[in-house]
Amino acid sequence: MERLEFTISPSGLVTEKVTGVTGPSCKIVTEEINKMLGEVLEVEETSEMYEETVTETNVVEDKGTW
Repeated sequence: MERLEFTISPSGLVTEKVTGVTGPSCKIVTEEINKMLGEVLEVEETSEMYEETVTETNVVEDKGTW
């Protein structure tokens, strides 16, 4: 499940944390929000950034008898 968490300090500094997104997709998820928030001062990548998304597809042949 994708989750974006924002913390706003008393000085107005916004900290953004993305969880539930693997690989570089987190940059796509946050791109528009970051444009609206302003200048990005620092990016700290988490271990999820280096995970790969695995997709499994199963094909079942229906032989018509059960």
